[in-house]
Amino acid sequence: MNTPIYAYYFPNWHVTPQNEIWHGKGWTEWQCVKYATPRFPGHVQPKVPLWGYEDESDPNVAAKKIACALKFGISGFIFDWYWYPEIGPYRIDCLEKGFFGAENFNDFQFAVMWCNHTPIAAHPSPYFFRNQPLTAGSVTKESFFDLTEHCIHRYFKMDQYIRVDGKPYFCIYSLSELVNSLGADTAKNIISDFRNRARAAGVGELTIAVCAPVSNEPGQEKFGRLCKEIGVDMLTTHAWYKSHENALTYEYNDYIEPTIDRMKYVQNTWGLPLCPSVMVGEDNSPRTVQSEIFDPARGYPYSPIAVNNKPESVGGAVSKMLECMHNGTFHNAFLVIESWNEWTEGSYLEPCEEYGYQMLEAIRSAASQT
Repeated sequence: MNTPIYAYYFPNWHVTPQNEIWHGKGWTEWQCVKYATPRFPGHVQPKVPLWGYEDESDPNVAAKKIACALKFGISGFIFDWYWYPEIGPYRIDCLEKGFFGAENFNDFQFAVMWCNHTPIAAHPSPYFFRNQPLTAGSVTKESFFDLTEHCIHRYFKMDQYIRVDGKPYFCIYSLSELVNSLGADTAKNIISDFRNRARAAGVGELTIAVCAPVSNEPGQEKFGRLCKEIGVDMLTTHAWYKSHENALTYEYNDYIEPTIDRMKYVQNTWGLPLCPSVMVGEDNSPRTVQSEIFDPARGYPYSPIAVNNKPESVGGAVSKMLECMHNGTFHNAFLVIESWNEWTEGSYLEPCEEYGYQMLEAIRSAASQT
């Protein structure tokens, strides 16, 4: 059974007018990558991209990423996608200038995950004034209409757009943020209107997914009921389950099986099919002020760091997750890797000086043997 593999793509590696307001002229998140420092003995920082600090809004750069992904068995990217009530679309030149302009884009697939969380000052975040909001993240009915109209008419009609059972896939990162912003009844109504507008535009039916938290947080049954009330079709995941609290580090391999167990629990509790993810790693330390004390008790981005997430371990996690999909444990739409390029969270597949192309080779090998 051939399960498609996609990867989340984090777009903050090109200059945007809004980032220049917040961070200064010419800023991209490569600044955080370049100035990262080791926080404990054996901690490998800074991470150095083998391709250099490239501009992802350049179609030639995007074409190279596409060619590399396809070579190693990744069929497309699910782009982190941002649209805020106060500033509108944000960081989309990566997709609409870079990838849409790439000469080989017709060979690739893509979808968007609407990241409807409040943007915070984490580039980098100081110890005391941690995670200050940059703009309002709460959605309004008007902004939801605008962003979904953009998706319907700009993305969903494209042949390259990812579909599940023939239906364009649209993922909502935070169900809680949507419901807290508008209330459950209004959220249900705008989702229904979204579907109606897609039909009227000739797109047909949609597959609407939400990212399910694979954690021990209370209220899992409530979240499941909300999904069904609002009209969600399927679940997916992003970050893994973790229970290491305030530890400085944790072992990557120790959380593979517990994460699979939590995904099973979430799928069974919410009563919806779940499309799982594999996390490449976790190291948010580049998003902290490097002169501050790195104390995981402060919480994100001063958070525990995964260690020994070596290519063979990541490949092993992919093998186990694919096996769970092939034996029917999880919904068999696709597997998603978190992430292609989230360098400042320590979760990336792009080649680096430390491992070269080994992460990508591990993904390809796992897929071919499962």
